[in-house]
Amino acid sequence: METGQAHIDRALDAALGSLKINNPRDRRFAAELVFGAVRYRRSLDAIVAAATRRPAEEIDPPACALLRLGLYQALAMDRTPASAAVNESVNIAKRLSATRHLAGFVNGALRGALRMVAAKKLTGKPLHDIVRAVAPKPRDEAEALGLIHSFPDWLARRWIKNFGRDTAERIMRDSNRRAPVFLRVNRLKPGAQDRLAKSDMELEPVPGETDLLLVRSQAPAPGARIIDMGFAQPQDLASYRAGSLLSPPPGANVADVCCGRGVKTGQFAAGMNNRGRILCLDRGMPALEELQANMERLGVAIALPARADAALPWPVRRRFDFIFLDAPCSGTGVLRRKPEGKWNRGETLVMDMARVQQRALDQAANALAPGGRLVYAVCSIEPEEGVEQIESLLARNPALRRVPLRKARPPLAPFESPQGDFFTLPGQDGMDGFFASAITRG
Repeated sequence: METGQAHIDRALDAALGSLKINNPRDRRFAAELVFGAVRYRRSLDAIVAAATRRPAEEIDPPACALLRLGLYQALAMDRTPASAAVNESVNIAKRLSATRHLAGFVNGALRGALRMVAAKKLTGKPLHDIVRAVAPKPRDEAEALGLIHSFPDWLARRWIKNFGRDTAERIMRDSNRRAPVFLRVNRLKPGAQDRLAKSDMELEPVPGETDLLLVRSQAPAPGARIIDMGFAQPQDLASYRAGSLLSPPPGANVADVCCGRGVKTGQFAAGMNNRGRILCLDRGMPALEELQANMERLGVAIALPARADAALPWPVRRRFDFIFLDAPCSGTGVLRRKPEGKWNRGETLVMDMARVQQRALDQAANALAPGGRLVYAVCSIEPEEGVEQIESLLARNPALRRVPLRKARPPLAPFESPQGDFFTLPGQDGMDGFFASAITRG
């Protein structure tokens, strides 16, 4: 992730697979280490800088990664004694050619950081309290929140402007919490309910959502058999609810645009009882190949993958009664699941994405049949990518109109924005940050 901007879940899955780490407990432990070190990167770097008087950018990246892992394990996890976390980090440094010459530095930096924390009587305190005590005084409110909660200044500044200081801090706190695990029961697989009932997981139905379960304990580790066999699909509650705004019936012709790995494709196909057709558009062949594998895993027989750029005219001439546009976005609503997004994106990303989204919305609107429904969704909480896109679309197309959330799906009325769209902030009702709007023609 540090060198190639890989997605955290895919990079971790690949690493665990290549290392043949199959024990679920070990896989969860490794995932916690990696996610924690990435999530709290800025905070951990501030502690290292205070202990060594060397900023992170002056430390070789492999050694810096080891320092983050070691510190996170020592300060934020309770399964391993701090001394063991330090010793193992040093042992790893000695084994890797890229860090062998820095093993002494890793050892001194970690032990120095722990001594500093102990001297200030901060042992056992949350990372944000440690950072608040050891970091230099911030220049302004945005830098203070970004440093304490481990977010880039540009994002802290943007959220303070859009939501106010208190809500911005709440978003950061909730974005740093471990996201709950929701599973969609795959009704296309016979016996899925029984398989889940007999699993070791403690499952709880989500009120109002027939096929969605909240995992209370023993969440499936990456590569879990019940997922690999297609009996269940991990899917956040906000994603599921956004997909439910489309709800195509059996026999419908659907366009799933920017379909990615097909999480919502599977949701649509299950609701359609595998009858009809779902045209799955995505610009990348790797995504379409992964989509096909996932459709086989889930037993979906009605998905038709096609390579296409959503911002350009589609490779089909027909119009569709049901279109779901899961637009590419900055992902600021899902940073608790994808914390690498804090560090591999810049301030210009939101506006860059907004331009792509506008073009994709225009193409989707052109393909919408009279009386049909278009659902536009992004896992972003930025107004330029959400409500402003819809207001602009409606201004450009007088024949289109918004379907208020209370009419599109009445049970979701508590999450209706002032404009009538579905909007959640990270952590709200356990959900990711999400925006979705239902549009109809005529």
